[in-house]
Amino acid sequence: MFYRNLIAILFIFTTFHIYAADYNKVDFSIRYFDKKIYYPGDSVQIKASIINNSPDKFSFNLSENKIFNVKLNVKTMSNQSLNPSENYIINSSRNSNTFYREITLDPGEEFSFIVDLDDYTDIGSPGMYIIDGMFTTDLNNPDNFLLISNRLPLSIRPGSSEREFTEYLDYRTGEILRAEPIPPDEAVRYMLEARQQSVWPRFFLYIDLLELMLNDSNKKRQYERSTEEEQQVMLRNFREDMEGERLRSDQSIVIIPSDFEILHTSYNADRATVIVREEFLQTGYTAVKSYTYYLHRKNGIWKIYNYEVKNIGTK
Repeated sequence: MFYRNLIAILFIFTTFHIYAADYNKVDFSIRYFDKKIYYPGDSVQIKASIINNSPDKFSFNLSENKIFNVKLNVKTMSNQSLNPSENYIINSSRNSNTFYREITLDPGEEFSFIVDLDDYTDIGSPGMYIIDGMFTTDLNNPDNFLLISNRLPLSIRPGSSEREFTEYLDYRTGEILRAEPIPPDEAVRYMLEARQQSVWPRFFLYIDLLELMLNDSNKKRQYERSTEEEQQVMLRNFREDMEGERLRSDQSIVIIPSDFEILHTSYNADRATVIVREEFLQTGYTAVKSYTYYLHRKNGIWKIYNYEVKNIGTK
């Protein structure tokens, strides 16, 4: 009798151990569905994915209302969690039955769906945040069968077009980027190296985006006639056009140089000029141009507010 009980216990333990091992090979991943520049009040859509990396089939319950499966937590960079939204409190506290279906994934399969961060928390202030999540696979035992997601950095930009934003987030590393009081030639070098690496947050760190936009006389007239909300939209569109390389008059600043050399720097207390020789690979030749960057110092930080381009030749 003792041996039969021992065998039964060992069988249950072994079965549980194998299930837990397979369970650990199932991943819960979150990423942006339509990654863009976010401002306070914007909808932030998250693509949530369940990936079966185990050698066996994996089944889970998926509720019609995803908040019963997914919990998203948003924290500040000082590790303070934001309060849940009113919508989340109301929906998660309901005692009514929830409809769900069973999803079965074969080995290597993935199942994805979209959730809105607004359903979980309200982000009313600009700044840097970190999103992480949990997914419960069994709605009857929501606390016992949880998958933990990766961490996702989130940058919320200030809404005001006149406010300088001196912190950005490198989406590749999650690193907070802060503009430092470096010399003007180093600010230009930082910008160019960021462009070579196609890292937009670093590229914009030492650029006065508003002043750069207002160098266009048409945009300046439109900006001066616009309401504050319309000005915010203009500045937002200008940045998105730069990232999408859709600008015409300002196209030259976003072209990626294959090589560059800083030739000359001159500056006084508030203004600086940096001349750079830049090369651009073309089909069958290399174009050589001279860039003159104009910088001014705001709050101790040198920022590019204008530039000129001259064609030197080819090689």
